[in-house]
Amino acid sequence: MKNKILSFPLFVASILIMLSSCGSDSDDPQAPLPVNPVLLDQFFFTGTLGDEAFDIRFQSYDPTIGTPPNDDHTIDFGGGGINRVPRTGEDTEDCFGSYAFGVLPDNTQSPVPNVDGAKLFIYEMPLGLCSTANENETLESFFDSNDFVYSEGVSDKTFRRITFSLFPPKVAGVADEEQDFYTSAGENTDASFKITSVEEEDQSTYIVEGTFACTMYSHLDDTKSKALTNGKFRIKVKTNLD
Repeated sequence: MKNKILSFPLFVASILIMLSSCGSDSDDPQAPLPVNPVLLDQFFFTGTLGDEAFDIRFQSYDPTIGTPPNDDHTIDFGGGGINRVPRTGEDTEDCFGSYAFGVLPDNTQSPVPNVDGAKLFIYEMPLGLCSTANENETLESFFDSNDFVYSEGVSDKTFRRITFSLFPPKVAGVADEEQDFYTSAGENTDASFKITSVEEEDQSTYIVEGTFACTMYSHLDDTKSKALTNGKFRIKVKTNLD
């Protein structure tokens, strides 16, 4: 009986030694330290709509370093294009370029994240004679064009018009066609839109930053509106001409 009584403390001691040796691996000074992901760039729309702040952002990380965080947003370029206008009596064309950029829910994920999104459209920038060089020159001097005007309606896509749309998360139980969002398309006499920086990323891509403020109208009921203030953006636009 005496030997059996003494064996229990010895058993407990052996267990404690084993646990101690297992835990010592994490304290190994030679163990590799966790690697933080490296942020390469980010694109965003921020501001205040009514009395509610918004920050809609996509962040790009180096995929070879660390484990990048999951991002519910992606970027979207749909909505650009070129309008070619023949010159009278000449065998040449003038070009007008349109550009669009959005930070939207990533629809490659399943389920698609129910998060907010935003998109900016810039219509009919005059490029002069249709050529890649003229389009690049126009985009490089984007910030010199301070006479942008907000579109007066969804079909108003003429000379240097802009439209900004803000999409809140979807409301559960409401059909897609009945989901509301806000758009700047409407009366905006006291609005502002200013491009403050243009950076060439490569020969066909430019990073554009700016500020804006306007009245935003309900998509379902344009008699309802909210003031958008302190708007800022960092977007990427692509050329239309190769």
